[in-house]
Amino acid sequence: MDLIEPYFHPLFDDLMDDVESGRTWTLAHVPEAISKLNSNIMDIAHLVPPSFYQVGNNVPTILLII
Repeated sequence: MDLIEPYFHPLFDDLMDDVESGRTWTLAHVPEAISKLNSNIMDIAHLVPPSFYQVGNNVPTILLII
């Protein structure tokens, strides 16, 4: 988590700001919140080091070995 926290922390701050301001308090707001979060993730996806994605691809294999 320490590896990706600097990249995703601003996204979750933005989401929490929406919650605190009342923009995502009801179920009707959930699809919009999910869409905004997905869009924000796509905006920063190219900034995350490739090694993170490589590890993510190997996790299922590692779990099967354990």
